[in-house]
Amino acid sequence: MTPRPDHSTGRLSLFSIVVPARDEEAALPRTLRDTHDAMRAEDIPHDIVVVDDGSRDGTWRVLRALGEEIPALLPVQNPGPYGFGRAIRFGFERMRGDAVCTMSTSAAATTVAPTEAGAT
Repeated sequence: MTPRPDHSTGRLSLFSIVVPARDEEAALPRTLRDTHDAMRAEDIPHDIVVVDDGSRDGTWRVLRALGEEIPALLPVQNPGPYGFGRAIRFGFERMRGDAVCTMSTSAAATTVAPTEAGAT
């Protein structure tokens, strides 16, 4: 388990985002780039822990390639047993931040079109 940072300053030192991923090779590039860019734009120190939870597609290959491009990315492989909750826990055990959120790749990749005023 990763040691946690000192909280005595009362300031956020690192914000962790844990993302469970199973067979998400298509969604990961945009999701992770957009997330990283948004955090950098707000000057939020962060890491993105993506847990490959037994993928059978190219998820791990994509994560390794993105790791070269996104310095905040920490891809890890859950050796099993698999499942959403287990992937989240596996990610929590490897995160380095003093605050954390979880994010779904499919939800993050979904865009919502704005509606016009007065439209129903």
